[in-house]
Amino acid sequence: MIDVGILTPHAAAGADDELCVMAVDVRTRVRRISLLPDGSAPTSPEDLRPHADPSLVDAAAAELDPMSLQAIAYASTSTAYVLGHRDERELVARLADRWDLPVCSTPASTVDALRHLGAERLAVVHPPWFGEDRNALGAAYFRGQGFSVSSADLADVTDDPALVQPAEVVEWVAENVPRDVDAVFLGGNGFRAARAVDPLEQCLDRLVLESSQVLLWSVNESLGNPLNVRGFGRLLEPRREDHS
Repeated sequence: MIDVGILTPHAAAGADDELCVMAVDVRTRVRRISLLPDGSAPTSPEDLRPHADPSLVDAAAAELDPMSLQAIAYASTSTAYVLGHRDERELVARLADRWDLPVCSTPASTVDALRHLGAERLAVVHPPWFGEDRNALGAAYFRGQGFSVSSADLADVTDDPALVQPAEVVEWVAENVPRDVDAVFLGGNGFRAARAVDPLEQCLDRLVLESSQVLLWSVNESLGNPLNVRGFGRLLEPRREDHS
């Protein structure tokens, strides 16, 4: 088994659930970070940044018992949008250095995956609870990393993370995403859309990435690809050996 620690400011289940769905030999341990008096999750960009304060994140990581883990994932797409790519990478690097473990975060892993597969033109889809502010931050994030973002939209699906169904994600994306893109990114770690990735790739004939899926890919890459994952998109398909 591979044990992955999940750090997140969000109350809703996300990567802690989906990593185990995609890979049966992965176990997750989650630490939810909250500065709010009632322990609830931050809901605005202004509230998200303080939840990524280095001392707060380091203390939360220590509670995961990192010595028993193989990797740590910072699972907050929206927080990384607010931080920006440079500060996001610094957060990851600091944790990796502190605990001598592979550490990944969602948008940075998405950037790495897109470059790994040579995708340049991107459509971004966020859940409705992101709102227009975080949706715009997401588009700006990827444009800042050199990608051509053809569209960035809030999916018209159920506005409750626990009730979103893969079929409604597939239907909305298939009908609304432009076809002149190399890849579609389903962004938001609480937007549990991993089961929508494979049917969407078959429908669109395009690469489809999803927040928890790219975290799993990053963890797997950093550990030397010990996981054999099928049915969750091209990104996670086992590599074919070249015998020529």
